[in-house]
Amino acid sequence: MSFILLYFTKNCCSFDHNLKNFYEIFDKIEAELMNLKQPNLNDAQKQTIDGKVGDLFIMLRRKFYDSLLAIDNGLYENIKRTRRQTTGRIK
Repeated sequence: MSFILLYFTKNCCSFDHNLKNFYEIFDKIEAELMNLKQPNLNDAQKQTIDGKVGDLFIMLRRKFYDSLLAIDNGLYENIKRTRRQTTGRIK
């Protein structure tokens, strides 16, 4: 029983710590996307923003999504599937 409690406590703490990463990186993504509101952006500028956002999504995956594997494989797969459906390139 104590092993189960230790496992649960450890994983919840890990999830809580990684949730902080989620919010920090999401804030960075949001700030970068705000740059798209600038008037008269050319294609090169849009591509630069797209590259930065793509890098941030990779960081989000590495620091948050991938850590879910240690907690709940089903949750990880569900989020991965949803992420694939919603992630695209800036047009």
